Amino acid sequence: MSEDIEVGGVGAAANQVSSAISAFAAFLPWFDAVNKVVEEILNVYDAAEYNKRTCRVLVDRVENVATAIRKLNHELETTCKDLQFGIMISLEDRNLEEKSLSEDVTKMTEFLKTIEGGVTDVNNQLKENHEVICHVNAGVEKVQEDTDEIKIKLNAIFEEVIEIKKKVYKREISLGAPHIDMNHLKEINERISSSTESRKIFKRLFNGIDVACKRITVPNDDEKWKMTKNRCENVMITDNNGYNAKLANFDLSRQRNENSIKIVSISEIIPWLAPEKMGSDSNTNNASNKKENPYTFKCEVFSYGMLLWELAFQQVPYKNMDTMIICEHVKAGKREHLNFTGKFVGPREVINGYSRIIKSAWAHEPPERPSINVFNYELTRLSELITSENPNHNDAAYEETDDEFCPTVADDYPPLIPPLEDGLRAHRDKSKREKAWECFEIHAELGDPVAKYWKGYYLKEGYYKGVKDPVEAVKLFKEAADENVPDAQLHYAFAMLEANNVKEFLAYLNKAVINGNPSALFNYGDLFLNGKLGIRKDEEKGIRYLKMAAVKGQPKALDELKKRHICL
Repeated sequence: MSEDIEVGGVGAAANQVSSAISAFAAFLPWFDAVNKVVEEILNVYDAAEYNKRTCRVLVDRVENVATAIRKLNHELETTCKDLQFGIMISLEDRNLEEKSLSEDVTKMTEFLKTIEGGVTDVNNQLKENHEVICHVNAGVEKVQEDTDEIKIKLNAIFEEVIEIKKKVYKREISLGAPHIDMNHLKEINERISSSTESRKIFKRLFNGIDVACKRITVPNDDEKWKMTKNRCENVMITDNNGYNAKLANFDLSRQRNENSIKIVSISEIIPWLAPEKMGSDSNTNNASNKKENPYTFKCEVFSYGMLLWELAFQQVPYKNMDTMIICEHVKAGKREHLNFTGKFVGPREVINGYSRIIKSAWAHEPPERPSINVFNYELTRLSELITSENPNHNDAAYEETDDEFCPTVADDYPPLIPPLEDGLRAHRDKSKREKAWECFEIHAELGDPVAKYWKGYYLKEGYYKGVKDPVEAVKLFKEAADENVPDAQLHYAFAMLEANNVKEFLAYLNKAVINGNPSALFNYGDLFLNGKLGIRKDEEKGIRYLKMAAVKGQPKALDELKKRHICL
């Protein structure tokens, strides 16, 4: 019974479910439509979100582009202003050139009008002169032959006169006369004529006796001048506190910035003349057709070498040689002999060293000749060898050499001081820093300001065997800076900054800036750019100095300008 009730209940429930399904089935199509609408709404929402993000990115990019365009417009305006300024300067220069050209054309036109017709007359006159010269040439050739013959005879006479002069001036008998007080002389209005107008001989009465008198200058005991028998003509010796050399005869002397003095008789100085000057000066007739070589200090060095030779051998260089032969001899690289055989006895080192000095002064190329400081150093050292009592000195005479004009120097003799350029080249090679130091040290002792700077730099950085001496380095920087060495001025300026001496720092930094030191220009610009050390900030002025440093390749200046997007 109960089972029947349960079966009946299940059936009723099934019927209810079936009825509900039938009723709900009518709404199923609506649900499908709603689902589709919802899906479309979701798709539209997703698309809207994507478009929103895309638009935001596009807006950011547009803003970046706008910023870049504004910068480009600003740079374009700056460039246009610079270009406009350059165009104005170019136009002004062009106007000046056109004006100058116009004036030149006007003057040339007037000149052509002035000389019109005169050229023909000049040509006719030149033809007449040429004919006359042709007739004269025949006579000149004959005169030249006679002149050569006379020259040979004159040379013989000259040698004879020299021998006679030696005998005349040979002082075998010493004649002296007592000094007469002028107050004891009686005046007679009579003058004895002399062959030389500058020498006036007067007739006076002394104790009733006629005497011949002339005015003389009595030398002071403290200024006694003595001349050796065979001497360099323009060098005088005084015995005041030891023998001292004094230069005389300054007829051809001039200041460095003055024009050269015209030499009337070139043959008188040819034996001492440098080869580069013989190219134009040795032949005055062709001087206008040759390139003029300036007379430099290196020419003086060559002449100094000839003077040293003259002192050693006690005779005029190239004696008994014709002027033109001397010129050809020297220009071919040949020189006087340096054969000391049997003539000098002394320490071998001194003779070899003296020969080496002369040979270096005779270098054919001017840049190869050392500075005068090198000679001074070497001669001082050789004089110390002579005065010292070193028993190891070899007093044998100088050995004969087969060289025609240069000595063979012993291999054990130390070379001359190397030029400063050798030290600078050695500095670039880290393995040769010791050699560079030796070169800088020697030249610094000789007073070279650049060498003083490098010696100070080595002491500051410890490049020579790790030795550092900041105090001595600053002292050397100061000496070189005062002699206008830009790098030394920069280093000394920063040494003063480390010592909190701002005034001295700015003073020497400004000197380095004036001399165009790139690092000084950068630091000077940085001071104005950032307003450091109490300097009023001025970006325009600071950038100008940075540009000047960048043009010289200063890396920090280039980086700073690049960082600020500033073009040179």
